[in-house]
Amino acid sequence: MQFNVNAYAARLIGRENISNLESAIVELVKNTYDADASDCLLYYENSSNILYIMDNGIGMTEDIIKKHWMTIGNSSKDVKYFSKLGRIQTGAKGIGRFALDRISDKCEMITINNNKSIIWNVDWNSFKRDENITDIYAEIEETNFNIPQFCSNIKNKDLKEKLSKSFKNNGTVFKLTALRDGEWNNEKVLDIRQTLSSLIPPNIKNEFSIYFYEENTNTEDALIIAQNIDTFDYKTEFTVSEEGNVHIEIIRNEFDFKGDFEEVMDKAKFKQEDKEYFKGKKIIKDFKLKELISLTEEDSENPIGKFYGILYFYKLMSTTKDREKYYYKDSTGRKNMIKSFGGVKLYRDGFRVKPYGEYGTSDYDWLLLANRNRKSPAALSHKTGKWTASSDQILGTIYISRLNEKLKDQSNREGIIDTREFELFKQTILEIISEFEKDRQYVGRKLSDYYDEKTEVERLKRQFLEQAEKKRKQNCNNKKEKTENKKDEQKETETLSIYDASRVIEKQDETIEGLNQENITLMSLATIGISTNTYIHEIEESHHILERKIALIKKEIMNNTDKERIMKNIEQVQNNIERMNSWFSVTLHSIRKKKRELVENNINKIIEEQINLWNDINNGRNIEINFYNAEVVMFECIECEIISIISNLISNSIASFEIGNNNEKNIINIKLIKKDSGFKIEYNDNGYGLVPIYKNNPYKILEANETSKINKKGQKEGTGMGMWIINNIVTKYAGKIELSKNTKEKEGFFIDINIDGKEIIHE
Repeated sequence: MQFNVNAYAARLIGRENISNLESAIVELVKNTYDADASDCLLYYENSSNILYIMDNGIGMTEDIIKKHWMTIGNSSKDVKYFSKLGRIQTGAKGIGRFALDRISDKCEMITINNNKSIIWNVDWNSFKRDENITDIYAEIEETNFNIPQFCSNIKNKDLKEKLSKSFKNNGTVFKLTALRDGEWNNEKVLDIRQTLSSLIPPNIKNEFSIYFYEENTNTEDALIIAQNIDTFDYKTEFTVSEEGNVHIEIIRNEFDFKGDFEEVMDKAKFKQEDKEYFKGKKIIKDFKLKELISLTEEDSENPIGKFYGILYFYKLMSTTKDREKYYYKDSTGRKNMIKSFGGVKLYRDGFRVKPYGEYGTSDYDWLLLANRNRKSPAALSHKTGKWTASSDQILGTIYISRLNEKLKDQSNREGIIDTREFELFKQTILEIISEFEKDRQYVGRKLSDYYDEKTEVERLKRQFLEQAEKKRKQNCNNKKEKTENKKDEQKETETLSIYDASRVIEKQDETIEGLNQENITLMSLATIGISTNTYIHEIEESHHILERKIALIKKEIMNNTDKERIMKNIEQVQNNIERMNSWFSVTLHSIRKKKRELVENNINKIIEEQINLWNDINNGRNIEINFYNAEVVMFECIECEIISIISNLISNSIASFEIGNNNEKNIINIKLIKKDSGFKIEYNDNGYGLVPIYKNNPYKILEANETSKINKKGQKEGTGMGMWIINNIVTKYAGKIELSKNTKEKEGFFIDINIDGKEIIHE
């Protein structure tokens, strides 16, 4: 028995598959581009409620209509997808003509190829459930009409003139009647014009124009003009080659130092090349794709294919203080491009892939920039936090092609099929955005430090406190003494104001200290989560073993099984309990209140205790932790923060061992060195080492949410917080992290941590 298709399938492909009127029109406009048309004209006649879609492309022959136009799924563009003019054709699925069904009940088409005219008619209401599709017919006949004659009844004179000039020997016109959306009001027309304006990408020249006429529209007003970006704060252009080479060009356009340029460059300690960058020179960055995203050994150098784009950072407003602090250009009156242009839009072979970047839809933020910003909400000037742009600050255009074979359109043309390659594509774009963010934060940190130094906030604070202390002493010695004259009274009032200010500062310091304690607790809890995640599967297995063994022991007791067998199972239960108790020791003891106090601690003892706890957990595993310490190091610090450093490092090493290496034994070496003002921890393991995305830029691992763990779909897994926590703690103690050895060694992980001073509370 051969398969058949119910006629209703055409309705499923057409009006029920294409979500809205705008999408259907876009699909048909793309077909005119594939036909090598230079002009595509849309005409909505208000008085008759008729829509015309016209193009001056190559038209169709009767043979093409029969084999391709009227054969579902058989597209002439599937194999030969370059047109005669060299365009990469957008269609390939052989179902685009059913977009006509979404727009209207009835369609009449005239198509002319080499002066030979054919008229084709169809009534889409014929496609019902009680018919097979092979029983449905469209009418086709040859005619002597040309396109101006076919359109002689239209009422717009400018359009008739356009047709007589550009539509003679070749072309296609659809006359659509009984429109499904009824009469189009002004709002509907504006929606369609807006959709068409974003259909063709800005910033590129092409030989294809779109016009939208109504009865009284002249040709100049009918021309659809693509939205363009004429002002921006940062511009990032990039290309990803077929070979996996990523080239990024960044332009700073946000800052205006006016007459203070040289002074700011000098006192803010900018590099010599920064002077040129602030004057418009492009910042050039080059990478291999595998240095930006995690690829597997099975992947090619570029599993996504070639693509390129232009992205803009664009803020609508800034505070007076920020303009003073960061030397921002005045953006007063700046137009809100987000609503008119949209977000980050995707184009394939010159045409928009909807709905990515569409304002007001769930796919506006398809890169999940808002979610990324929530995970890392650090201020621009934060010392260790990673500043990220929000979804309403990034807009632009990204260009792919039909040659990107792993980025295929969905059947309804409502986006790209959700594949691993599409996930890698999105990750690449986010990493490119991250390069601009790093530059902006680099500038922001330097300007913030310069601002603080210039305004002498800390100097004024110390002066307040010193004068307040003098006042306290004076009050103790002269408690009953009265002022002798008005001048003394005035001085007393001035001093009292300073005293009051000092009380405010003290209160502020108490608040900061409270927040600091809360932050310490949160970091400790985060470390617990990271450590637990390292052995989560074993913890779950221990839990299941306990359940099974206890049930088995109960059954054996009831069945009077011999004692030796029962005792053996009880012993296994005890071993699992001891193993889980070891976990509780590692995780819970670090958050006790005593360990969150700033006191003098024996660093040797803290590290030794942590190693012993981890050894208990790793009992039976092929892991050896060596600790080398020649002198006792006493240092004023918060104990749980040192614990966080050690636990996060060991957790990362164990995760690396699980990836695999060629060593007989997994080894971790920890060396503690006493220094005049603090201490140094030299840490290394013989594990897998850093993956390619971090090998040439190891300091990237210190940023929040950085993780090399990916699942089968190419999505990032893991917290990406362990090394950021370490960096945060080290920075608090005026310390420094050294990772450069990782760029030279093929295997293993190497980190030197220098701790130099007491705890510092950052703003």
